[in-house]
Amino acid sequence: MADHVVQVAHELRLADRVGRRALILACLVVASAGMLLSAAAQDAVQLGLLRVLTGVGIGGILAGSNVIWQRLAARAAAGRLT
Repeated sequence: MADHVVQVAHELRLADRVGRRALILACLVVASAGMLLSAAAQDAVQLGLLRVLTGVGIGGILAGSNVIWQRLAARAAAGRLT
């Protein structure tokens, strides 16, 4: 749980510099590469490390998309929530 909070904090700072959409796309590339390379893993250690890489990518996608969703929902609901 604590590692997720730290990861989100770092990604949000990076997202402010490079943009949320660019960060989500980069995380999508990382997650995809991790998944594809996992299929070719030679042993359990490689598979484990590649699964960690995949998890980092997926974590970045979730963190970035949640922030975008919150901002879009806040704009759409402006004036209706009191």
